[in-house]
Amino acid sequence: MRAAVAAACTLVIGFAVEDMRRRAVSTKASGRLAGEEAQRVRRLERMKAALRRAQERLSALSEALPFGMWELDGAGSQIVHASDSYCQLFGMNMEEIAAHGWRERVPPDDAERFLSAWNARGDDDIFEGEYRVHAVDGKTYWILSRGMRLTAADGRTSWAGFSLDITQRKRSEQRISLLSDLGRVLSLSLEPQPILERVAELLVPRVADWCAIDLAGRDQGIERAVLVHRDRERMRAARCLTNSAQLAALLGTASARVIASGEPILVRSFPRDVHQSAMLSPEQLATAQAFRADSVIVVPLIARDQTLGSLTVAVDDPWQRYESDDVDFMGIVGRRVALAFDNALLYERERRVADMFQRASLPASLPAIPGIAIHAHYVPGANEAQVGGDWYDAFQLADGRIGISIGDVAGKGLHAASVMSTVRLFIRATALEGLAPSLVLARANALLLNDKPTMVTALFGTLDPEELTFTCAVAGHPLPVVVDAAGEATTGVPVAPPLGITIDTSFPEQTFMLPLGSLMALYTDGLVESAEDARYGEADLVKAVRKARSAHDPNPAEGIARLLLGDAPPSDDVAVLTVQAAAKPLLELDLTLPAQPVSGRLFRQALRRFYLAAGVTTDAIPMLQVAMGEAITNSIQHAYGVQGGVVRVQGRVESGRLIVEIADTGRWRGPHDDGGGYGLQIVRSIVNDVTINTDERGTIIRMVHPIGRFIT
Repeated sequence: MRAAVAAACTLVIGFAVEDMRRRAVSTKASGRLAGEEAQRVRRLERMKAALRRAQERLSALSEALPFGMWELDGAGSQIVHASDSYCQLFGMNMEEIAAHGWRERVPPDDAERFLSAWNARGDDDIFEGEYRVHAVDGKTYWILSRGMRLTAADGRTSWAGFSLDITQRKRSEQRISLLSDLGRVLSLSLEPQPILERVAELLVPRVADWCAIDLAGRDQGIERAVLVHRDRERMRAARCLTNSAQLAALLGTASARVIASGEPILVRSFPRDVHQSAMLSPEQLATAQAFRADSVIVVPLIARDQTLGSLTVAVDDPWQRYESDDVDFMGIVGRRVALAFDNALLYERERRVADMFQRASLPASLPAIPGIAIHAHYVPGANEAQVGGDWYDAFQLADGRIGISIGDVAGKGLHAASVMSTVRLFIRATALEGLAPSLVLARANALLLNDKPTMVTALFGTLDPEELTFTCAVAGHPLPVVVDAAGEATTGVPVAPPLGITIDTSFPEQTFMLPLGSLMALYTDGLVESAEDARYGEADLVKAVRKARSAHDPNPAEGIARLLLGDAPPSDDVAVLTVQAAAKPLLELDLTLPAQPVSGRLFRQALRRFYLAAGVTTDAIPMLQVAMGEAITNSIQHAYGVQGGVVRVQGRVESGRLIVEIADTGRWRGPHDDGGGYGLQIVRSIVNDVTINTDERGTIIRMVHPIGRFIT
């Protein structure tokens, strides 16, 4: 266009100047006419000079645009002119450009998209489109092509436009978008492996055809953590390449070099020739060949001055070949991934320690009480959540009652687990002093305010196995739920704030009845907090307790958690403790405890409930307790030496008689061994039918007395 217009103007002016000269010669006789013609010649000469300067400026402007200007015919189907810079971009001359040779340098998808948009332009006078060009210099550029419809005075039309290099803009947009998505992906998980998997799935196919993440393993080895290919079939086939030698055949040695040096690598044509090796089967070799690449970047994963591994991205498309600035960008990606991965490793270690600490802080066993079953269940939170400070505890008190506590420390992680252990043990130690539940929580509150400024919800109470009552004090904690044999539910009233808030706080006590066949559930709030409305969560809890009571689940606490939580882990830790009273009176007794003085209280307590169930009057029970106590004490004190052992007490009602057997597996020592024997004399003075059987397996004291003797 520019050359055609300039040539035409030059030709016209040239003809005009020559005509003026001829006319000047023919009229030189006339001075006036000669002067006029001379002025006209000078004016035309100035016009010619101005046109030449305009032509030079237009040429300079055209060539100043990196990818130049172009002109199409009126139909828009044929390039009639292209600037030199436009031709140089494609490495072609004007004839080749006009013959549509430019399409050889444009990716087929881009060319099809651009031409479709051009053909759909309709009556618009302005057109704009983008495409990539694989230039003669070996680089790939993004081009923005803008054109305008021109209409001449005679009505003829053409299209003229220019091309702009928008490569940096497109790359910046893509990189900003990728970094934004990368930040979101890295925040989705605190587990190391899912972080790497999500990163690889983000990079493929946005910046790579395949991606590998390798980690520095033990003994300077390399462990493949992730391998993702845009072709899922190839990715599945690649999973058969597992050992380091096969991995080297697939990924070459670039990853190892980067991990060793800590410096990134840009590799071209990698690996075009996978080595034939006996270590690869034909199928594996075919898989390795499928992972060829036209261009590869390998960057180190460095966090806190430690090289954790490497990140490899590769493309097998010359239109997407990596450049040096891509290495810098992938270095930014690698640093962010490495830091997130290292944070996840640190978190995982802390979580593992906290989880082990928390589980070790929970009681290894729960008291065994005839006619009363105590169960507990602990569920850690989901993997994305930190270990919490939930606990439960149940232990024997000096007076035969059972101390029970449950609570939840505010916060997460190792600190919460540490506070949990301290508070749980402090409550136990304080309760063993014989203090009432309200005083136990008051002291725990003072401990937190003075030494560990942390908020804790807690419940502590004492279970009376004889009266079947539970008396407790509550500090901001969910209240017990008791469901009786008829399915009726009972709960308490919240009256006190959590521990660790204010010193001027009292913790009133509440008493719950546990009739035969009832089930009491204590729990932490993680069990019901998933409900949108706490009222619905508590209603579901009552239903779950009711169902667990009637289902005869071997562990009602676990059953309740399963009913409410399902198979998915909860968002927060959950602790559940249940106390279940037998559905029938204790007409049969079978209790085995360590041969220790503390067990004597539990035996006497169980025997009292057995006597009451058999119909023995409360006035007669103390005398029977004396006899049983002496026999049990004999087994505890005399059956074993320093190695210790167990004592088993069985009781039943048979043919109107109370039958109690006390057995041990130790060596019986008679009165001559230690000058004793008075205990057995007391036993025989109360119970007439007493037999002692002893052999190498141990000793059994059998006492039988008519039940009618003790019934009024």
